[in-house]
Parts: sequence; structure tokens; C-alpha cells
Amino acid sequence: MLDHHELIRSAESLPPLPLSASKLLEIMNQSSPDTKAMIDVISHDPIMTAKLLRLANSAWAGCAARVGNAKEAVLRLGAATVFGLAMGSAALPLMQGGASNYDLDGAKYWKHSVQAALTVERAKRRAGVKWSSFAFTAALLHDIGKLVLGPFLTPFWRRIMKEAQDSAHLDRPAAESEVLGVNHAEVGALVAQHWRLPEVIVQGIGYHHLPNAISDNIGHVMAMANGVAHRLEGDAEHDVSESLAVLAICPDDFEALCEEVRRDAEEMARQFA
Repeated sequence: MLDHHELIRSAESLPPLPLSASKLLEIMNQSSPDTKAMIDVISHDPIMTAKLLRLANSAWAGCAARVGNAKEAVLRLGAATVFGLAMGSAALPLMQGGASNYDLDGAKYWKHSVQAALTVERAKRRAGVKWSSFAFTAALLHDIGKLVLGPFLTPFWRRIMKEAQDSAHLDRPAAESEVLGVNHAEVGALVAQHWRLPEVIVQGIGYHHLPNAISDNIGHVMAMANGVAHRLEGDAEHDVSESLAVLAICPDDFEALCEEVRRDAEEMARQFA
């Protein structure tokens, strides 16, 4: 079995959040997030401001009128989306290296993350239930554990996991748990805890393959988002029917959702990269 102590040390050795992302986290953790304070933080981060302006003025945002400053961008995109994008921007340098031993280069990894986050954003109006405003952030970071676990997956461990998948008909996360004693989702939850992210984000990341293991519907939101991203990548093995039922999303709406995400995700990934 893997050295779990070394794995934990690796997760906890990731760089801390940039100052602007940490300040936004403090604001978002308030019972009533202060939009003015959020705008002030972003206004003092020219790189973040430029990224948000590009996205707010893109076709993805769906508005013809252009915005010209941080205040207008935050008001157009919304506090939760802005926070998620700030977290994605903070994690982007890590993501650009890709997930070794998961066949994910940086571009594929980022696109998958964006597809999942965009699914959460676009599914809200089609769902019969509500979910946490932090779901966008959780979706954008849902596979962050692969960046930590990947380097530990030597050819030996990959061979044993493949044998477990074939002999016991396990999916990849279940094979990780069976062989390694931990899966990439659980490692991702460690990273989220290391960054002191809200508990709902920790749970969303940690249980995106086991949504029934927690009472909050964040698990099913993540399972759906991950399933859509995999489907758009040509992987139809992720059955999201149970999550769609829990979230009260009908099949026709789901098909329309997939097409909408397919249409807009590439531009969002490009604009914010």
C-alpha cells in the first residue's frame, strides 16, 4: 500500500493560496459576503481584473454590452462565480502541468475542470432543487487530487489497479481505493482542507464519486458535473441518472445542458487561461 503519510505531506506542501484568493475566501466565508470588499480586492489584482474582464465581455457571459472595470465584471458574473474563477486562477499553475499517470495534459485537465464548473453554473436554472453557491468552485477543483496522487502511481501500482479493474469490474476510483487505500477524490479533499476552503467544497471534492455517502446534495451536483465533462470527452461510462433524479433535472433538459456546455466551455477555458 502507498505511504499515506508521504501522500499527506505532498498534499500539504502545495503552495498556499495567493493573497487575493485568500482575501476573497475570507469575504465569501461571511454570512453576507461584501460585494464592495470583493471588488476592492480584485481591483488591486491587475491580472485577476484582466481575466474577469475578458470573461465578462465574452460570448460566454451572454451580454452584448461591454464592461470596463472590476465592479461591472463582478456584478455581471456574480460573487460565487468570481470566487470560483479566482480559485481556478490560483490553481491554474498547478493544473497546467497536467495530471501525470492519468493521461491528462494541462490543456485537457483545464478543459475538463471548466466543463464541470460550467455544468454547475448552467444546470441551476434547469434543476428542481437548489445547491450551495460554492458548487462552482468545487467543480472547478474536483480533480485537484489527481495532481497529488498521480506522481505516486508508479508502473507497479498502475498494473495492480488495472488488474483490480478487470478482475473485479471496478471503476478507476474504486480500484484506487481497493489497491492504494485512498482515491484521488479523498486526496483532493485533503488539498481543499489545506487551503482552508469551506467544508461544502471539501465534501463536494471528496465525494464526487460517492454522492450518496453525504447528506448534502453537493455530492450529486459534483457527480453530475463530472459525468457531463466525461461525456463530452467521449467517455460514456459515468452514469448520472441517479444524480439527475436527486437534482430534479429531466432527461430532455440534461441533453440541452450537455450541448450548452459543449458549445461554451472551450471559450471559457481559453478566455480565463
